[in-house]
Amino acid sequence: MNQDEFFMKEAIRLSKLAVEHGNEPFGAILVKSGEIVYSNENQIYSATDPTFHAEAGLLRRFCA
Repeated sequence: MNQDEFFMKEAIRLSKLAVEHGNEPFGAILVKSGEIVYSNENQIYSATDPTFHAEAGLLRRFCA
């Protein structure tokens, strides 16, 4: 498995977790220099925030 496949599998795993937590199936990862530095799942329902998509929440929390 190459790096891209590994990273995609991780995003898919996060999307499955989002569904388990009552959210829409989306996951996002932030990769720097070939390593995952942050990851997040969609949390629009569990965080009661319609803007908390996986990628937006990832950036919001990573930059905090």
